[in-house]
Amino acid sequence: DFSRAIKLNPKADFYYYRGTAYFYANQYDKAIADFSCAIKLNPKADAYYYRGSVYHDIKQYDKAIADFSSAIKLNPKADFYYYRGTAYFYANQYDKAIADFSSAIKLNPKADFYYYRGKAYFYANQYDKAIADFSSAIKLKPKADGYYYRGKAYFYANQYDKAIVDFSSAIKLNPKADFYYYRGTAYSYIKQYNKAIADLSQYIKLNPNSDKGYHYRGLVYFSAKQYNKAIIDLSHTIKLNPKRERVYHARGFAYFFTEQYNKAIQDFSMSHDIYAYFGLAKTYCKLKQYGKAIENYSKILELMRSTKAQEISKYIDCYSAIMEICLITGKTDQFNHWLNQFEKNIKEDKLSRSNLIIKLYFILLNKCVMNKPVVDIEKRLNTLLKNKEGIDSSWSFELTDEWLKNPKNSLTPKQIKYSQDLTKKVKDVFEKGK
Repeated sequence: DFSRAIKLNPKADFYYYRGTAYFYANQYDKAIADFSCAIKLNPKADAYYYRGSVYHDIKQYDKAIADFSSAIKLNPKADFYYYRGTAYFYANQYDKAIADFSSAIKLNPKADFYYYRGKAYFYANQYDKAIADFSSAIKLKPKADGYYYRGKAYFYANQYDKAIVDFSSAIKLNPKADFYYYRGTAYSYIKQYNKAIADLSQYIKLNPNSDKGYHYRGLVYFSAKQYNKAIIDLSHTIKLNPKRERVYHARGFAYFFTEQYNKAIQDFSMSHDIYAYFGLAKTYCKLKQYGKAIENYSKILELMRSTKAQEISKYIDCYSAIMEICLITGKTDQFNHWLNQFEKNIKEDKLSRSNLIIKLYFILLNKCVMNKPVVDIEKRLNTLLKNKEGIDSSWSFELTDEWLKNPKNSLTPKQIKYSQDLTKKVKDVFEKGK
């Protein structure tokens, strides 16, 4: 009995061994006290190492690092570097963790050492180095977690096929929920939606109270245009975690595409960010409530200016949408106001070719409606359209098409013919660029 031995003769070794007993019994305070006594009487490397291990287990990483450092000074063993490396790792000091794991590997190239250095590289976003280390760990000891993390490194390096192979190997060794989740996510990125749904369903089966499984499966259903199933999953996500605003956005767009516009408005109204305002603007356009649509596009522009957002494409989409609404509602004065705002806030050298084409296209339509000369702008647009390389755009022309087909649009036959030919010319070039 170590306690009786200490009463009879309080030697360092007796405190050390009783400390290890307390440590393995998870009585951490008593273990720390005994290792401290052992160190005071005889400061040996193993005593620092074990006290450091206790601090590590109770997540006091700074104290753990200090003790492992003392152990290393007394005896620079591979395991001591490894454990100090794990303390640095959990303290998010990845560079120092990598240095310690490298020292451990140099002394003893064990699978666990490569595995943890791989994790440090992974969280430091150095995916190629992470993949190399996980490969070394797998070669020495093929474990499920090694395949899983190498799969994640491939995933974040956009190598989805290799990620799927590794997640499959991890599942064979240990069919854990997270392995199915990530393989399902990888399948979704290569648009194999049925396989993605199957894996995410398995994740949900193994982890039914996690909202992220329902959320991501809902997004996959959405991508597969199975909007009603997306609504069911996203609704379940909200039930499990009603504070996830992005879920309301996704369900709002699922309602939008199933023409449940009032429900879409309710979901988009749950938050006040760019995605919500964009959803509201699109929905109000569908309902032909163009004033409210412009109001929400304006909120996006205001929000982006206040946050100094640099996403030029979002600015352009908003200005273009507002100009299109002004055009089809006959508000040419407002069109010119928004065009001036567009040109004031976004210089032409910031525009991609497709963005500039859209801008010139709307200017031409507006000039056509106002019976103003179009020759100079036509020349610029035709020059841009001749070079088809790299031209791609998600612009739908939906409102313009509706406007041109509407017999109440107040356009002359000549204006309609010009506008239709112009629209077709631009749409054809965008289609060929996809």
